[in-house]
Amino acid sequence: MDLVRDAKRQMIQNNVYQWTKDYPNEQIVRSDIENGLVWFYGPGLKACVTIIEHADKCLLKRLMVRSSISGEGLARYMIDDVITRTRASVVEVTTNHTNRPMIHLLTREHFNPVNELIMKERSKFGKFITFQKYL
Repeated sequence: MDLVRDAKRQMIQNNVYQWTKDYPNEQIVRSDIENGLVWFYGPGLKACVTIIEHADKCLLKRLMVRSSISGEGLARYMIDDVITRTRASVVEVTTNHTNRPMIHLLTREHFNPVNELIMKERSKFGKFITFQKYL
């Protein structure tokens, strides 16, 4: 859970309004791990991402990179790794409009915005944008 706390601190420091004090929580993360949905990166748990594959779609959720190595290209590597390893024909990521680093990365990786939505449980954060990349 240290990585989750670190990711939440980074978001607050960077004025990214996407997660709450209750989301993601330990129960969600443990469930993801128990169900084999989390891909871990780097020695000492440097980063992780939750991968959910539905039919022909691969959803990336809760991508986290430890602040001590943020900006070194690991998030890009992780996205490229998922794209290389998935059998799906489309990869999808939803992020908040304030998450400029993720939006920049997704745009750079040729993801296209396909939808905007307000998440009921996080409506105070404004719009979330769904990006997709067809493989």
